[in-house]
Amino acid sequence: MKSLTIIIPTHRDESRIGACLCAIFAQDYPRELLQVLVVDDNPEDRGLTLARELGAEVVIAPHRSEDLKKPFAIHQYARGEIIGLLDSDNVIPEQPDWLRRMVAVFSDPVIWGCDTLYYTFRPEDTRITKYLALIGGDDPIASYLGVNDRYCYFTQQWTGAARREVDRGDYLEVELDPRQIPALGSNGFFFRKALFNEVPNNPFVHQVFVRDMVAKGHTRIAKVKQGLIHVQGSSFSNFLRKKIRRMKRRRSGELSAGYSYGMTRGDMLRTGLRVATIVLPVWDAMAGYRRKPTSAWWLHPIACICLLFIYAFYTLKGVTPVAKREA
Repeated sequence: MKSLTIIIPTHRDESRIGACLCAIFAQDYPRELLQVLVVDDNPEDRGLTLARELGAEVVIAPHRSEDLKKPFAIHQYARGEIIGLLDSDNVIPEQPDWLRRMVAVFSDPVIWGCDTLYYTFRPEDTRITKYLALIGGDDPIASYLGVNDRYCYFTQQWTGAARREVDRGDYLEVELDPRQIPALGSNGFFFRKALFNEVPNNPFVHQVFVRDMVAKGHTRIAKVKQGLIHVQGSSFSNFLRKKIRRMKRRRSGELSAGYSYGMTRGDMLRTGLRVATIVLPVWDAMAGYRRKPTSAWWLHPIACICLLFIYAFYTLKGVTPVAKREA
């Protein structure tokens, strides 16, 4: 088995870090091969005490964004052959061999990175967490456009990007097309540490990191047939406020598009018109319910219309809706 380092950037996450770490240390991965790094820019964060008590190593990083803490930890502190990137709002399901299955794909020398095929959820999770797991991302319109990076129950695919796939039983071996790369690299993404020296990627932007790796000829990843819980928030209103905040950041120039995932303005316009009919979202919600019954599906038409209005409003203000997605 390969040595593994899991890096978790945090900032005032004492309410979430416990569940994330407990799930990691409940795994049957050999403890002598497992290193867990919690990287924070505030030594006074109360969550760090809990992290130490649970068995994680704590690293105090320079005052940077969460993404920038990842290369800081990889370069200076990570000892594992394989690096796993988890956020504090990620929780591994109650499946003891989850980490083993993620790392096992690296026995194939052509695979440089992997993540899960889909998101999953627990009965106690909020309705918005369940809904976003069902659509394979954090944006239903992006799922219609094929920008999702996990399985979506109404499109029945994990991405709309061009690629070649071979079913290897426990995982899909995916050959990425350099012209159209999905939004990979966050929420449970694992990769070979040695390859990070080829693409140091600082500041760290997960989509840019993946695109740079593919540009260097590392085109094959794995989508492991298991899930990851991504705790997305407490309510639908919080979800909408996060989207509005992100659009404002794009308008201010703090976030920039830089990459369209192979989509054209025509693709976005056609998708917007289809979603605006309401018929398509309602139909897809019913189809999704048949495949994965849960009351969270009723959010789908509402989310589509709300986001369509938000994107249209800020597009008129000169902001491109499809920009880099935050981890």
